[in-house]
Amino acid sequence: MATTRVSGTSPGRSPARRTTDTRDRARLALRLWALRVTLFAVERTYVRLTELRTYCEDHGIAGRVGVLQSSTAFFEMLERRRPLIELRRALIRWRSLQFALRNDGQVPGGAFDPVDWKVFFRAE
Repeated sequence: MATTRVSGTSPGRSPARRTTDTRDRARLALRLWALRVTLFAVERTYVRLTELRTYCEDHGIAGRVGVLQSSTAFFEMLERRRPLIELRRALIRWRSLQFALRNDGQVPGGAFDPVDWKVFFRAE
């Protein structure tokens, strides 16, 4: 008995399954794009806070952050959380790299061409 094959599908994969894969990929790309936007904002803020800490230490500046926390306590808390923040940043980069490798170098949001995304994924 001859089998009919829908153009563009592989044997054993129905067009409905291929559509589901595309939807899943689109959903994943949207979530990954949101993570990358957040990562960008966190990295910029983190760099500025590090510069602010250095400036405060160099000039002997101390103050309050909010009502109940001193600037010294705030910077100590930031330093304690640094390993967790760096781990989360690394995971987002790794997941983005895995997505790009599975999708012909396409990164969600399309903000990077193949040369730039390699720079994006480098370890710091």
